[in-house]
Amino acid sequence: QQENMTLAQLREVIAEIYPEEKQFYVIEFEKL
Repeated sequence: QQENMTLAQLREVIAEIYPEEKQFYVIEFEKL
């Protein structure tokens, strides 16, 4: 569960820093 929460936090940080890259990151994350 910790890993899942960490990934969620990481996605939030990336969304804040790179709002345009959010979709791209989500797509790459889904591939993993």
